[in-house]
Amino acid sequence: MVRDTLIVSAFLLLNVVFLDITAEAMFSNLVGITSGSHTNIIVFLLVASVFLVFSSFLFPDLGLYRISYFFSKLLMELAQFLLVLLAIFNVWIWFGAGEDLLLVMGYDIVLMLFLLLTAAAYAIHLIDFNYEFKTAFTSHVGLILLSIIVVQVAGLF
Repeated sequence: MVRDTLIVSAFLLLNVVFLDITAEAMFSNLVGITSGSHTNIIVFLLVASVFLVFSSFLFPDLGLYRISYFFSKLLMELAQFLLVLLAIFNVWIWFGAGEDLLLVMGYDIVLMLFLLLTAAAYAIHLIDFNYEFKTAFTSHVGLILLSIIVVQVAGLF
C-alpha cells in the first residue's frame, strides 16, 4: 500500500506542480471518463472476479498454477492501486473543488473493486495456502473508509 500511495502522490504532485492541473479539471476528467463507460467498468470488474474464482479451481487441475497465480496477482495489484488512487483523489478533489468524487462516480465501482480484490486474494489463497487472506485488503478497506469519512466530516463544516 505504501508503494501505491507514493506512486499516486507523485503522479498527483507532478500534475499539480508541472502541468498546473486543478482539482476541478481532474474531477471533470475522471467523471467524464467513468460516466460514459460506467456499466462497462462494472461488468468488467464483475467478470474478472468470476473468472478469477473459476480459474483458481480449474487451472490447478490442468497444471496451470503459474497462469492462475499471475492473473490473480495482477488483478489484485490493479484493484489495490485503483482503490488507493480513488481514496487519495477523493480527498484531494474534495478540498480542491468541493466535490465528492466517489459519490458522483458511484460507490458501486468501489464495491466492485473490493469484490475483485477479495476474489483475487481468495484465488491466491487457494493456490498458496500460506497467503493470508485478510492482509490483502484490510488496509485498503481502512484507507477508502477513511477517505469517505474525511470527505463526509469535512462536508459538515
